Amino acid sequence: MGGCDRRGRWRPAARSVALAIMGGVGIDLRDATIEHDEIVITAFAVMGGIDVIVPEGVEVQLGGFAIMGGNDHVAGSAPVRPGTPVVHVRAYSLMGGVDVRVDQEA
Repeated sequence: MGGCDRRGRWRPAARSVALAIMGGVGIDLRDATIEHDEIVITAFAVMGGIDVIVPEGVEVQLGGFAIMGGNDHVAGSAPVRPGTPVVHVRAYSLMGGVDVRVDQEA
């Protein structure tokens, strides 16, 4: 029933878990230093919401399921840049939602 955000300069792990129960989680990868070829974010939203923001030109793959909720991916207009990591988001929502969007401005 609270919230947390991760943004700015940070180093995400190759595998991360985000859990939102009647609250919110924000994961901003625009200024993150990603040291892996791919990262996997497993997101569980139960009557809450999780927002994942990735920089323009990074490939995103969204999978999972939603029950009485929704998982959305808003892609950017720029093509995928060679050499950028792949961000896999595994979203599982129950009366909540996971939103993944591409944004170029921090």
